[in-house]
Amino acid sequence: MTRREWAEEYLEELSPAALFLDGYDEAIIGITDSQVVYSERAIIDTLISEGCSEEDAWDHYGFNIQGSIQDQTDYPLIIRTVEED
Repeated sequence: MTRREWAEEYLEELSPAALFLDGYDEAIIGITDSQVVYSERAIIDTLISEGCSEEDAWDHYGFNIQGSIQDQTDYPLIIRTVEED
C-alpha cells in the first residue's frame, strides 16, 4: 500500500474532501482528522530529483505550493520537522 492509498483509506470517512498534492506522495508523513500531512524537506527533495536546483526548488515550493494552500481547511498541512533544520 502506498502512502497516498493509506491516507486516502483513513480519510475516506473522516474527511472525504481532504486534498492531496499530486506528485508528492512520498512526502506524506501522516494525517490529521481532516488533512494530509507532508514533509517540507521531502517535497523539496522531490523537486530536486525532478531536475530543479535547490534554490529553484525552494522558489517553486514557496510560490506554487505553500503560497497556494495557506489558510485552507481541507488543504494539505506541510510541516518542517526538527531533522530538516
